[in-house]
Amino acid sequence: MASGDVELLEQMRRRRSGWGEGDLDRLYRSFGFREITRPRAPHRVYVHPEYPDKMKKDLAYYEGLPWRVLIEPERQDDGRIVYVASHPEFDGVLGTGETPEAALVDLHAARRSMIEALLAEGYSIPEPGVAALTAS
Repeated sequence: MASGDVELLEQMRRRRSGWGEGDLDRLYRSFGFREITRPRAPHRVYVHPEYPDKMKKDLAYYEGLPWRVLIEPERQDDGRIVYVASHPEFDGVLGTGETPEAALVDLHAARRSMIEALLAEGYSIPEPGVAALTAS
């Protein structure tokens, strides 16, 4: 980083306004970022050559998040009780079982399969809020 860029960074820290897009562009480039903005895109996009793989969220990242779990009993037509486990913030991902524990195991497998499929297709994946475990 050149001394002028250090000065620019210090000015931006001291003064929260009065600097523009060109200043940000200069600063990003001084840190090694490069612009990858598509033509006619409304925003500039920058990437750093050392970080794309580190910043990529993979299955392990999503598996490590504190997913909220809701487990509810559901009476079947034959009178049996089946437990249904779900993640409130992840529509369509359900687990079922004869016990709450079995429903939770099935939910984890369903979540893993869904995340793998969404990652493979490049779709976004919802992330949980505050962790909680409830049963009714």
